[in-house]
Amino acid sequence: LQYRVLASDLITNVNAMTRVGLLSLRKGVWKDQRVLSEAFVERVQTPLPENAGLQLSDPTGFPGALTDYGVLWWTNKSGQMANVPTDAYWAWGLGEALIVVIPSLDLVIVRNGGQSPSASSPGVRAWNDDNWNGDVGVLEPFLDPIVQATTP
Repeated sequence: LQYRVLASDLITNVNAMTRVGLLSLRKGVWKDQRVLSEAFVERVQTPLPENAGLQLSDPTGFPGALTDYGVLWWTNKSGQMANVPTDAYWAWGLGEALIVVIPSLDLVIVRNGGQSPSASSPGVRAWNDDNWNGDVGVLEPFLDPIVQATTP
């Protein structure tokens, strides 16, 4: 298994990331034992209402940050990604590492990510590249086919 440093020297792999996603999908319960409170799991996927009234210093930067950002997890509450259910939420880390949870589809999607684009991949957008602004549009080409393939 490939291990990866995500952030703050946290070293993990896709199996561990998947377990975090499954724990969230199961509302904090693992093997009939409550590990996280359901309130905590709900909180991370719920945009903070007090953020909606704030003003961004750069209105073109971080679209959806005031309406679609929970507590360290992004959401699709506003439907910015039209083909992805609005109950989707995800942890989004360095090099496009993702833990995506979509409760309505009983789905966890994990991507370990790679490195940021290099000169050999011009025009490719990635989390934390020089032009990254939190626009979830960069995730659509990854998420749309998975959602379409699993939608009944």
